[in-house]
Amino acid sequence: MPRVQLTSLHDTQLFAQGLALGLRGGDVIAFSGPIGSGKTTLIRSLTTALTGDDVASSPSFLLWQRYEGRIPVNHLDLYRIENQADLPELGLHEAFDSSSVTLVEWPEQAPTLLPAHTVYLKLQGAGDEPRHLELGYSLHEHSDHPGA
Repeated sequence: MPRVQLTSLHDTQLFAQGLALGLRGGDVIAFSGPIGSGKTTLIRSLTTALTGDDVASSPSFLLWQRYEGRIPVNHLDLYRIENQADLPELGLHEAFDSSSVTLVEWPEQAPTLLPAHTVYLKLQGAGDEPRHLELGYSLHEHSDHPGA
């Protein structure tokens, strides 16, 4: 599987800008990796590239944040999902619409929520270390969240 090394915030922003060029409404990207691996930083850079505004933050307490712009972005943070049976009640399926790009943190918490066409990105690294990004892995082969 393709791997990318990001050694700085600038590298992350450039990667996000390149990725954003190929995204269209209806696309879904799931971001996996341990706390501190750079998921939110990459999502912030990608959201800025898609919307033109640097407004993204981790929606951990909201579960879902929407950002309007050139291409609307739905950002889901599923870290706090404890029971997949609660998903229909939360209405998160509405985030997957054909006009928006949907970015999902902690997909391991709700794999049944994600559509079949989801692209998976796994980040590794922490602190001042370079980040290693693995593209397109199978969610079932890489589970590093303790609740998964």
